Amino acid sequence: MGITSSTSSPTSSPESRAMALAKAKEIVASAPLVVFSKTSCPFCVRVKQLFEKLGASYKAIELDKENTMALNNDGKLVPLLTEAGAIAGSASKTTITA
Repeated sequence: MGITSSTSSPTSSPESRAMALAKAKEIVASAPLVVFSKTSCPFCVRVKQLFEKLGASYKAIELDKENTMALNNDGKLVPLLTEAGAIAGSASKTTITA
């Protein structure tokens, strides 16, 4: 699915990584469009504002507030977008023109 746990995260035991990966998969499956975000990230704010302007239904996961998971990049590459369970874009692949 493209989401993996990180060995450098606070959840470094194999059991913790497995639980984090399971939680990530659960979150991605819970909504057609998911934005993994940080509240302090200006790019994340812009992506969420664009979705709201377009009336798009999405689920935002604020990594700096969530204490339940680790992504393959520890949330350093945000926003990370998933659509229909697959990674649809990231900070390096998302262009906002609206």
